[in-house]
Amino acid sequence: MSATGFQRLAAGIVAMLGGAVPVAAHVDRARGRPIPQGVPSAVVVRLRGSTAESGRMAFAPVEWATQVLVECYAAAPGSAAGEALVDPLLLAVHDRLAADPQLGGLARDSEIQQIAWDIDSADLPAGCAGLLLLVRHRTPAASIF
Repeated sequence: MSATGFQRLAAGIVAMLGGAVPVAAHVDRARGRPIPQGVPSAVVVRLRGSTAESGRMAFAPVEWATQVLVECYAAAPGSAAGEALVDPLLLAVHDRLAADPQLGGLARDSEIQQIAWDIDSADLPAGCAGLLLLVRHRTPAASIF
């Protein structure tokens, strides 16, 4: 069975961020928290939801507005906590996504809707920033593939 347009979209974002020069030590799809011990940085791509803005004509492609959450994690023993740790990674993710709003041809366009910060202090100081991306893309008429 082939992947839906949504799964291809998420996989494409993972590929963009983890390509030849990855933005983080780990770039994963829908991984649980927290990042593994000894990993200085990680990015996790999660689908949040999608709304059909479907065509007004029968048999027209379906237009989707899909929210994708890109979580950035940075950790370092004995260093500053929170936003200071994750800021360089957040900037790298932003720059990579902003360089290609069509996400390698998977989307009509994309834009950042929100950024939220969190602190994860399970075993060592860690910062987390979530970048919420709104992606507009299409699937064939009456299909999610």
